[in-house]
Amino acid sequence: NHEGKTGFQARESLNAAGVRILDNKAEKIVQNGEYLWIMGVDDPHLGKACLNAALEQADDLAPRILLAHSPNIYPEAIEKRLDLVLAGHTHGGQVRLPLIGALIAPGQGLLPQWDYGLYQKGQTTMIINGGLGESDLPVRFNIKPEIGLIKLFPKLAE
Repeated sequence: NHEGKTGFQARESLNAAGVRILDNKAEKIVQNGEYLWIMGVDDPHLGKACLNAALEQADDLAPRILLAHSPNIYPEAIEKRLDLVLAGHTHGGQVRLPLIGALIAPGQGLLPQWDYGLYQKGQTTMIINGGLGESDLPVRFNIKPEIGLIKLFPKLAE
């Protein structure tokens, strides 16, 4: 989302490389006869996020994973009973104090509710990755840069 300030045309570069951008869209991923839905929503801070548009394309209740720029969509994801939300945007809070956590996060202000890590409510899990960079403030304190690896496994029959 900060690429626009540099003139870097991220969307065009990704499209040229064959990457499918999921702006308010869903894709069915099939493997060994099983499938799940990967959905993406645009940045809500630009007023363009539309989870309902993505859900209309995911036409059943197979596992649904939402790729979201911002964790602010979590309440709506809970309401829609999504299985997993993968978010970023907060940079892990950038400045974290022991026993307090993040001081501020973009779009949430002081002492943010969702800044980093694992969150669970109902059937909806959210993971917020701290990422590699910073926002407009070029500092990170007590939050290491990270690239996360998430392994998905099928639910065992009961």
